[in-house]
Amino acid sequence: MLSGKLDLEPGRVTWMGHSFGAASVCQFVKSVFYRPLESGTPRSYSPIYVPSSESSLISQITSSTILVLLDPWALPLVNPKTQWLNDKPLPAYAKRHDQGRNVLAVLSEAFFKWNANLVAVKRALSEAPSEERHNQKLGTGAYIFYPAKAAHLSQSDFGILFPRLTRLAVKAEEPERIVRLNIRAILEVMRSNGVRVANTSLEDLELSASNGVMNESTEALHDEAILMADGSIRGWISLSLGQEDHSQEGVDKETSAAVNPEEAAVEGKM
Repeated sequence: MLSGKLDLEPGRVTWMGHSFGAASVCQFVKSVFYRPLESGTPRSYSPIYVPSSESSLISQITSSTILVLLDPWALPLVNPKTQWLNDKPLPAYAKRHDQGRNVLAVLSEAFFKWNANLVAVKRALSEAPSEERHNQKLGTGAYIFYPAKAAHLSQSDFGILFPRLTRLAVKAEEPERIVRLNIRAILEVMRSNGVRVANTSLEDLELSASNGVMNESTEALHDEAILMADGSIRGWISLSLGQEDHSQEGVDKETSAAVNPEEAAVEGKM
C-alpha cells in the first residue's frame, strides 16, 4: 500500500528519540555522517557503529537531516572512547544557512533542573562541542525548549492515560497540552525544513479563528510562534545553547551533578 509513497530521498527521513533513545539517535546520525576513514581518526576512538561503505544510510543522513530529541539523557554521550565523535557538531551545522535549525530538543522541567545533564545536552547541540564554553545566543543554532511543569514521562501518552497519577506521583501538569506543544514544535520544524505535514488546528494553536494565517476556518498554514523565543506561549520556555550561565534561564534550578535518572524517579521528578 505504501510502495513508492514514502519520501526516502537523501536527508528526508526525520530521526527522533526519547531519553536514552535521543542520545542514541544523536550518536547514530553523527556516526554515519562522520564515519571513520582509514586515516584521520585517532587510535583512541572506539566507534560504537560504523556503517557499511555500501549502506544507503551514508547518502540518507545529510546536513538537511531533521533531528528531534525528546528529553535527551545526554550523559552517556560523555565517553572518552568516543571523544573524537563527541567533539564533532551535529550534521545540521554543516549547512551554509540556518545552521542547526533542523534540530529540535524538548526537555522536561525535571531534566532542565538536572544541571549535569543540561550541560551535556547543550554541548551536544552546540556548533562547537569541543569547546568547553559556548557562547551561542538565544535564537541561534538548534532549537531547545522545555514545557513548565513537565516530567520525563510527559513526552509520552502516560500522563494522558493516567492524569491523576501523573499529577500526584511526579508533579506533572496538563499532560495533554504538553504533548500538543511537543507536536506543534515537531511539525513546525519539519514544515520549515520543507517536509509536507498536516496543518495545525486552531485548537492546538490556542487561537481564535481571527488570528494566524488560515487556509480553512479550523486550521493554520504555519505555526511560527511555537519556535519563537519571546515567551508568547504560556509555559513554553526557550533556552539558549550558551554555557555561560544557566541560572538565569527558566525557573530556579538545582545544580547538583550527582542527580541521576534513578534518583530523579525516586524524588518524583520524572
